[in-house]
Amino acid sequence: MIGDTASLDQDGKPLAGVAQVAMQQGRYVGRLIHRRVTGQSAPGPFRYFDKGNMAVVGKGFAVLQSGRVHVSGLLAWLAWAAVHLEFVGQSSLRISVFLQWVWTYLTGQRGSRLIVDYHASGNDDARTRSAPERQLAGTR
Repeated sequence: MIGDTASLDQDGKPLAGVAQVAMQQGRYVGRLIHRRVTGQSAPGPFRYFDKGNMAVVGKGFAVLQSGRVHVSGLLAWLAWAAVHLEFVGQSSLRISVFLQWVWTYLTGQRGSRLIVDYHASGNDDARTRSAPERQLAGTR
């Protein structure tokens, strides 16, 4: 098992169940599978490289720890934002996420996250309807 639900010890201490560990495990397993499929020898055992920790504490305030570097405040928050935007898969999504963050920062309000046209699948089965929808359908 790999990922943030895996339990793996390194040097007698458990690795944290966080994305950083899971991403490195995923890359390792990808290389391992590729080498097995192509008949190459397996790489050495998995070894986690700790890049540090970051956490948002509040609006415009975060903490960053990497080796001997310890930063807190707005600078750490900007670093956190930059790192997270870097890992968003598509540039159009990066822009969208960045604009949502700017909106939330300036207004204190989260943008709407609506799912629209939920009947688009064409499945109008009574089991998928809410109770009020079933009542309305019965009166028509």
